[in-house]
Amino acid sequence: MVFLNRKTFALIAVFIFILGGGIGAMIDHYYYITIPQLNAMAEAQRQQEALNKAVRHGKVVEVKQQELTVAVTESGEETEKGKTITVTLTPRTNIQKGDLFLNRDGQVVDITQHLKPGIEVDLLVRGDKAMALYWEPGEEK
Repeated sequence: MVFLNRKTFALIAVFIFILGGGIGAMIDHYYYITIPQLNAMAEAQRQQEALNKAVRHGKVVEVKQQELTVAVTESGEETEKGKTITVTLTPRTNIQKGDLFLNRDGQVVDITQHLKPGIEVDLLVRGDKAMALYWEPGEEK
């Protein structure tokens, strides 16, 4: 039977503690940093894909007080391209004309005062409701 002297035993014990600490740190990093980062990146990608599918670009066909009909020229949903859609504007719809937000604090905006048929707009759409409406100023003329 081989007996180890105290110095050799101490070196082996220190090596095992350092090795265990290193392995523990790697496992800790993987579970508490790497996995949450991967999950966050996957969730961000899912949200970006959903946002891309909600985008519509086109020309205004008809404007009513809380309703907008748009001939879609570009869309994140391929099935919407080339169609005419009608969306409802709610108090929660962000309405933006250039850099100016028209409906702060959930105010109801009479959109007929700002939009006319033929103006190009960008929309974020969920179902039949517009989440956001944007157009460049100067196109109203």
